[in-house]
Amino acid sequence: MENLIQEHLYNSGELKHSSLISRYQLDAFIPMLPLEKRHVQQCAEEQLRHRRNKCGCGENEDCISSQACEVANQIDYSGRFSRSGCKKILTKANLVCFEKERKNEL
Repeated sequence: MENLIQEHLYNSGELKHSSLISRYQLDAFIPMLPLEKRHVQQCAEEQLRHRRNKCGCGENEDCISSQACEVANQIDYSGRFSRSGCKKILTKANLVCFEKERKNEL
């Protein structure tokens, strides 16, 4: 069954004409489920918790939630779902932290 699903995905998906598969540079294609804004915000909260001191939040969870909402609002959405999932969260979280750090220096 797994082989049938894999074959269908390779032959009908975006990777159908890709040389990544024909040259065996890509072992597997794993489709991702779309994420809603609340899921993206959870990803952002997790990234910001790792940077809490750089972002000026320390142990303040309200600050982290507020900044995570700011990050989640910068992500592109197609209707109800994120276009890129959590892929761009790290970059956006770093940008928010950098901006907060610059404001604190001034």
